[in-house]
Amino acid sequence: MEQSYPYGHGSGGEEFVGIAGIAIAVRFAIQIVVCLLLHTCFKRIPGEHQKMPAGQVRLLLVPIFNVVRKVFVYLRLAESFPSYFESIGKTDVGDCG
Repeated sequence: MEQSYPYGHGSGGEEFVGIAGIAIAVRFAIQIVVCLLLHTCFKRIPGEHQKMPAGQVRLLLVPIFNVVRKVFVYLRLAESFPSYFESIGKTDVGDCG
């Protein structure tokens, strides 16, 4: 006599692992895109006005550390743009924050 399972064979753990893996991969891909965009913003600012080196943006890819690091990256970016605009005499941009 064959036993039937109401929800298919097995416990469903394989499907969960597959879905979790895809979710982690998508989240990591989104983080990479955000890092590339932020890196581009920092690279467009001349070095003497960058409040943080552009290469340090990649630290946002470090799990758990990125939760705190995001705050510092965005603050440094917001400080870098007004510094540059002030040096070229452009005053109509506000505080860039």
